[in-house]
Amino acid sequence: MSRRTLAFKLLGAGVAVMVLLQLGIETRRASALDAALALAAKANVNVEFDVDSPNAFVRTPATPAAAERDWWLRRQRQGAVLIASANAAVAKAPLANNLLCSLAKNAPQAMDSLVVWATDAVAAAALVSLQQTTYANNSFAIYFDATIDLPPAKADYNHNPSHFFKLMDARNLFFEHLLGTLKLDFIFTDLDVVFSSDPFDDLNLPFGVSAKTVEEIKKIHKIPSNANEAGPDALTSLSSSESVSLDLVWKSLPDVVYSTDSRDFFHNLYDPYEGNPRIPPICGGFFYIRANDRTHAMWSYIRLQNLNDQWGMDQLLNNKIASTRNSNTPLTAYQKENQRKFDAVLVDPLPAGIKERKDPRRGDTIVNGTDIIRVRILSQAAYRSALPHYADGGEVGKDNQVFLDELAVRGEREVMLHPNYCRKIIDWFHPYPFKFKYGYPMVIVTNDNKTDILQKLGKWFLDSDGICDF
Repeated sequence: MSRRTLAFKLLGAGVAVMVLLQLGIETRRASALDAALALAAKANVNVEFDVDSPNAFVRTPATPAAAERDWWLRRQRQGAVLIASANAAVAKAPLANNLLCSLAKNAPQAMDSLVVWATDAVAAAALVSLQQTTYANNSFAIYFDATIDLPPAKADYNHNPSHFFKLMDARNLFFEHLLGTLKLDFIFTDLDVVFSSDPFDDLNLPFGVSAKTVEEIKKIHKIPSNANEAGPDALTSLSSSESVSLDLVWKSLPDVVYSTDSRDFFHNLYDPYEGNPRIPPICGGFFYIRANDRTHAMWSYIRLQNLNDQWGMDQLLNNKIASTRNSNTPLTAYQKENQRKFDAVLVDPLPAGIKERKDPRRGDTIVNGTDIIRVRILSQAAYRSALPHYADGGEVGKDNQVFLDELAVRGEREVMLHPNYCRKIIDWFHPYPFKFKYGYPMVIVTNDNKTDILQKLGKWFLDSDGICDF
């Protein structure tokens, strides 16, 4: 029997306990998971462990940044890595395994470039079990930061806000570390997402836009298609001078690419920007970001101001001084003195349903191209986030097939589904700020049973025993 040995040095209350965990590759997932969790649960989350595997990395206070970056670079594909985060509650949930299974079946190369950040010891143990059993031949990697202490229990905004905000604060610190210290481009995904195809290919990384759009940018700047200097950094630098017309920035490569949390299909809304002055609502559950001075400065600000990485980011990208914080704690004197805005623009291609930019400036306006954050919003059909694609209980809206057909005509396809909320029609007057062109006004409701939604939409990849058979 092929076996691997993993050594965990778990630091309990003043006592170092060495646990030797041997996982048989042929061991059934459930028994291996139970054994791993039972051992990991004996220690608190201040954990230092060594894993004898190229698919795991532990960051400690003594870890050199160069060594850490080298490990991340070995996971890169097309200049980026795919990242998710999980505490113990998330790592043990079927939704996380369902995401892994969707990648193993539909995007195995993306699976090989996936790194799951385990935010606590029990999460690390659960992920090691999955890594060494179910996905032993097509494995993701595990990253554990032993320098921070994060809650392992289920944490969401409505039921446990203190734990939720602590995890969100840590996420901001993690993203800033990736962008600033390690200088890594990455795709981030929530673990309740499922993939139908490979996001690296569909985002045409490292560009973040289709090959057709890349060629259009080259034509604007009269660059030959086969020019060696036409990489993403070179193409972005063409519109990054301190004095450049805004229309050239509109036609440059994105710094950040977001899925959207729009309340409906863009074409069904009177205002597809939903009151925002520049950028439609973003979704932090799936995005791609390029590491550069602009994105690093933005995420450093988010961390220093203690902003939520979705609500706060949405405000920053709309040229506002963000006021949505991760807690009700008053601003410190430093935070008050260092509040600022970030100039952001929506770059081509505009998603279907949005016919024009809402930016109040003219295209011939001269701007400082070194500072402007370039934002792309993804197709609502290819990157199916939330409400536009199902109502209560997994019902698929009639517009969805129309958008899928349009994708096929453009040579695109469905990439992912993120069931993060749904809509409900109300038949009484409601002063809803985002009016719909058709039908009754709608309110947003959460649905905790995401498993049920995914099963009804045909996006559940585990068998009746919760096992991924691929």
